[in-house]
Amino acid sequence: MPLSFLHIAASTMAGGHVRKALGELGRDDEVVDLRDGLQVGPLADVDHGAKQRDAWWQMLSAGVPAWQTFAAETSLDDSALWARLRADPRPVVVWHGPHPGEHLVMLRTCFHLRAHPRRAFEVHLGGGGPRRALPSFYRSVALSGGEVMGAWQHRRRIHDVHARARRWQRIVAHPGCLRDLRQGRIVPLAVDVHDASLRAACVDWTGSTHVLGLVLADLPVGDLFLIWRVRRLLEAGLLAGRGTNEKLGLPGELRSGG
Repeated sequence: MPLSFLHIAASTMAGGHVRKALGELGRDDEVVDLRDGLQVGPLADVDHGAKQRDAWWQMLSAGVPAWQTFAAETSLDDSALWARLRADPRPVVVWHGPHPGEHLVMLRTCFHLRAHPRRAFEVHLGGGGPRRALPSFYRSVALSGGEVMGAWQHRRRIHDVHARARRWQRIVAHPGCLRDLRQGRIVPLAVDVHDASLRAACVDWTGSTHVLGLVLADLPVGDLFLIWRVRRLLEAGLLAGRGTNEKLGLPGELRSGG
C-alpha cells in the first residue's frame, strides 16, 4: 500500500485539481483546501486569530452583495486547522505554482512544519514559462488543470524548511497589504499600484464587470480587491460611473475621468 500523504492546496479550485489528479493516480490521500488569498490584506495576525484580516475583508466587502454576507459570517482564523496538521504524523505535500497566493501558502506551510521539517514536501508547478504569452500565474495549480497529474512524480522533499519559514516571518512582519511573486520572491506593492490598469480599462464607458475581467486577466489579485480600488478611484474623481451593478455594488458602467 502506498505511503499516505496529506496535501495542501491554496484554494478550492486548486484542491479540486489535486483531488482529480490523485484520483486518476489511484490515491485517496486527504487534500486540505485553504481559502484565504494571502497575496492581499494584512498578515500581522494571520497565524494568531486573524482578527485584523477578518476586519479588513469585511471593510472591503461592505456594500458588495456578492461578498458582504460571506465576509460577515466567515472568519479566516484557521489556527485549529494548522494545529491539526502539525499534530498529524503524515508527510505533508504543499502544491504551488507561480502565483503569489500559492507561493505564500508554501512558505506558511514551512513555518508551521519547522519543528518537523522532514514531513515537508512540495509539488512545484511552473517550469517552462507561461503558455501563449499569458502571465506566469496561469501556470498555478488552480489554473493548470491537466498539468497537475504529471507533476506528482516530480514531488520533492523541502530541504530548506527553516529558511522558508524565516521568509514567511519577514513577510508577515511587513505592514503592507499587497504582494506579488517576482523572480521567485514575494515583493510588497503599494495598494494603488494597479489603479492605472483599472483606469486604462475604461477609457470610454465600459461595463464594470468587463473592467474587472480585463484587469483580472493580467493580475492575480481577486475581484474584491479591485472593487475596493474602483470605489476609491470613484471617490477621488479619477473614474466616473453611471447606472448600477447591484451584484458588485458599483456603477453599471465606468469611464476614466479626472
